[in-house]
Amino acid sequence: MKKLAILVKLQLSALFSRSASSRASSGRKRKPQSNFTIMLVASVLMVAMSFFYSYIMAEGFKPLGMMEMLLSTMMLATTVLTLFSAIARAKTVLYVFGDYDLMMSLPVSTRTIALSRLISFYLLDLLYAAAFLIPAGVIYGIYENPPFIFYPNLILLTLFVPLIPLAVGGLIGTLVSAALSKFKYKNALNTASQMLFVLLVMVLAFTMNSVSENMSDIAKVFSDRLGGIYPLSIMFAEALHDGNIQGELILIGVSLLCGGLFGAFVMGFFKPLCTRMQAVYRNRSFNLKRLEGRGKLRALYMREWKQYTSSTLYFVNTGFSSILLVLGILYVAFFGKNTLQPIVTMLQDYQSFFAPVLASVMAWLFGMSSSTCASISIEGKTLWLSKHLPIRANDWLRSKILVGLTLPVPTALIATVTITITLGLPAIVALQIIALLMPLIYFFTVLGLWINLKNNRFDWKNEVEVVKSGAPVLILMLCGMAGTLIPIAISLSAGISWLCYVTSGLYLIAGIALRLYIAKSAERLRSALG
Repeated sequence: MKKLAILVKLQLSALFSRSASSRASSGRKRKPQSNFTIMLVASVLMVAMSFFYSYIMAEGFKPLGMMEMLLSTMMLATTVLTLFSAIARAKTVLYVFGDYDLMMSLPVSTRTIALSRLISFYLLDLLYAAAFLIPAGVIYGIYENPPFIFYPNLILLTLFVPLIPLAVGGLIGTLVSAALSKFKYKNALNTASQMLFVLLVMVLAFTMNSVSENMSDIAKVFSDRLGGIYPLSIMFAEALHDGNIQGELILIGVSLLCGGLFGAFVMGFFKPLCTRMQAVYRNRSFNLKRLEGRGKLRALYMREWKQYTSSTLYFVNTGFSSILLVLGILYVAFFGKNTLQPIVTMLQDYQSFFAPVLASVMAWLFGMSSSTCASISIEGKTLWLSKHLPIRANDWLRSKILVGLTLPVPTALIATVTITITLGLPAIVALQIIALLMPLIYFFTVLGLWINLKNNRFDWKNEVEVVKSGAPVLILMLCGMAGTLIPIAISLSAGISWLCYVTSGLYLIAGIALRLYIAKSAERLRSALG
């Protein structure tokens, strides 16, 4: 147990360790900055946003007499996010890590190493589950005033909620990664397979029975929909709302069974899976093809793009929202037009806010997942190459911004045109959405790069440390949430639609100013890295 505790402590400390000290351009060492304080502040803000979302939902559920649906909804949201996260992280967290050879050479059994990876795999998502469920439980307690036993039960069930999606997502991620490990384009195929799985989940969610327009039946319809998607979410709510001991025991038992089976599978096949996924397979023959010459900026862009798409975790964590937005809107356009009709009806009295609301929702998705927030740290041990090549620092940083805009800009245009045509809106609405959306996309792309230039890490052993759990990622995610949702909330509450256009203009000015600062200080910023 002592060896296991030490391994888990080392793996968790890697997520919150100090950034490697770097030298400034003057040659003096810069004082190391701890990521822990930054991540702690970001986590507090994330919990605050979770409280805000739970409060908004509670205000809607309370008049309908369905406050227990707050617990079911947040439990389902936690499950879905954990499932997708587990699929994306299974390979890099469990099997592919930089210090694999060192770990296997230690006087520790393989099963202990595998168990330590599993515990780290679980604890990281447990934090996200607690950030969703605990605030929801507190808001529920304020509105419903349940008995004291409610709070210990909430904490107990929160510990078990991540186990099922972690087991299912981890197994899917493991099998897909192992099956594709010998393919030439395994990273692209791995990413595509994960996208298809998520799309399948979305299709199943959309094809559930449509929501009734009769408000007297909405509680039953909403409950039936949640129960159809994930029955355990209803069981979770009943265990807390009604004190259903039988449901609570079933939920705990099923969670332990799924987690135990997945743990036994990983520990039983840990070494063969690690060997298979870390092996590099080469073609037996090599044919020299036509050589092409490219400009520096284009060559840098292609290098950054290949680095971006070669990492499944990096691509999925930052580019998934763009692709899923287009796929979801295309699906609704061709197969689920009725899904958007209640939204259109609700906004009939607020036509001047239609474009700002849609632009804010899309900007929220793009702002929380820009690739630039990890584009500096992802260089890792290859940073020296970028610093010693005969290229300008500004061109190097510009290529990262261009990669950060490659997915959001086209997908935003496609989504805007599609939803405008689907709903039969005038062309001016599409132009308004684009005018509001593009400045926000540009600002958050540049902001993510600046944050990563100021807070970076190159001594990572696993991509998760900089792509999933890095402080710049959390900071940009919170800035994206606050910077897009707060202005539209103020505009809606004040009834002033032109405030959104003013805010968008300010974002454009701030983005250009920040970009000019980075361009002017590019050489100094690059020399300070490492």
